[in-house]
Amino acid sequence: MWSDQVQGRTRSACAESERNPNTVQDRLIYREENLKAIEAFEQATAFTPDNAGLYSVQGFIRYNLLNCPEMDNETLFLAIIEDFDQALALEPDVLEWRLRRANIYYALGPDYYPQAIADYEVLVALQPDAGWYLTLGNLYFVEGDTDKAVEAYMQAIEISEPEAVSGGYVGIEILNRVVETRPDWALAYYNRGYQYLQQGDNQKASADLHRAAEIDPDHYSSQTLLGWLNYLDGDYGLSAEASGIAVALDPTEPRAYFNQGLALVAAGDAQQAVRVYEAGIAATNALTTEQIALERYDEALNDLSNVAQDPEGIADVLRARLTFQKALIYVRSGYADEARSTYEAGITIAEALTDREAQRALYNEAIDDLRAADTALIEEITEFITLIESARDS
Repeated sequence: MWSDQVQGRTRSACAESERNPNTVQDRLIYREENLKAIEAFEQATAFTPDNAGLYSVQGFIRYNLLNCPEMDNETLFLAIIEDFDQALALEPDVLEWRLRRANIYYALGPDYYPQAIADYEVLVALQPDAGWYLTLGNLYFVEGDTDKAVEAYMQAIEISEPEAVSGGYVGIEILNRVVETRPDWALAYYNRGYQYLQQGDNQKASADLHRAAEIDPDHYSSQTLLGWLNYLDGDYGLSAEASGIAVALDPTEPRAYFNQGLALVAAGDAQQAVRVYEAGIAATNALTTEQIALERYDEALNDLSNVAQDPEGIADVLRARLTFQKALIYVRSGYADEARSTYEAGITIAEALTDREAQRALYNEAIDDLRAADTALIEEITEFITLIESARDS
């Protein structure tokens, strides 16, 4: 059993090592504190060499020393690896420790890639994760094992949507191999189509997305992306049709409603656009995560602000309505300042409308929603209603 003195020193050292230094002088002090912590933990592991947690904490404290003055990162990396070697020898299934060691092997460069690969292979076996498969695929690829790289990327694609495999993680050439390997796999075409769209190659993106939808007509994301691509190409009828299919596949996701509504705005079908946006609002307000609801409103507002064309002049009416609905999310969540500024933004949009009847209807709807809102912002509700009434009656 290690002594109370060592125990106390490790606790104290851990507390000191958690500080976040900013100045050079602070970092010098921080370095000394962490070095003292490591000394304390070395004594602790000498008393209890079978305690995996001590080795792991020692490794994390060494990690704090990276980039500190007068410290050599490569030497620290190797020492951290040794700490996690000891910890994992005692408890081999702790993901956090193995991931930290794998990342250090990766950071050390090509000479250590085989060790990084070994750790990532264990990680994905213990817990399949798209990000880990992507990193493993990258490592296989730079090590020249393209077949294993393709297999790893396929696992990542199976788990995640294309946003996770874009941004250079998986190049088109790898996705070409995935398509060759699985020519009947809708996700392969979808992911490649997504990347083509990101690169601005709409023709190739369209071909891949149509192929994905042909293989799997019920693939929501393919239909959603096809709707957006057709909108970008100016084919608003096809855009509304594809987004409508996506809505039918998943009526709980607001994005397809808003995409379809945007296409209808551009096509000049104002009445149907309003109905679709109403459905999108209902779907958004039914979401259980406020952040996702706010993101959906932000996306829809941004798209309406940049609508390709608006022959019926309906876009600003919809913008005002969505802005008031976004404010209502803040009200229900208890965020008074955000709600206030959002209501003010909605009023600014509404005040610019020339259709006074539509303007008044927007204000009345916002007031009715506030009166019915389930929120702790009792005093603020009165303030917001007064704010909107003042705009309405001016």
